[in-house]
Amino acid sequence: MCKVVITNVDTTALEVTKNLILEVGGTSVAHILDVSDKAAVDAMIQKVVTEEGGLDYCVNNVEIQGVIAPLHEVSLSDWESTINVNLSSIFYWLQAQIKALSASGGGNIVNVSSMGGLNVLLL
Repeated sequence: MCKVVITNVDTTALEVTKNLILEVGGTSVAHILDVSDKAAVDAMIQKVVTEEGGLDYCVNNVEIQGVIAPLHEVSLSDWESTINVNLSSIFYWLQAQIKALSASGGGNIVNVSSMGGLNVLLL
């Protein structure tokens, strides 16, 4: 059985997810991680490769709601936070994962999105 390495900035969600994996007989390691920090993402992939014996499968499931407001009322910092988590972080993960998987002969990556991109906010 594989070991599932999970990351999140939310310690409660991280613990709940880890416990769900353990309840079904899996093994899991949980790490607090800010996915909008490229250096932290790179370091996490390197840590998994070094400490867990490699990387075979990756699931990128990253999303924050962001501010729901008319565009002209959204602050630049809120905009950048949403873009950094929902878009840039996937780029960071994919770069690091592809490098690690390529070096070990390959593997699989699944990117999960939300239905949020299909919703329309009427002003």
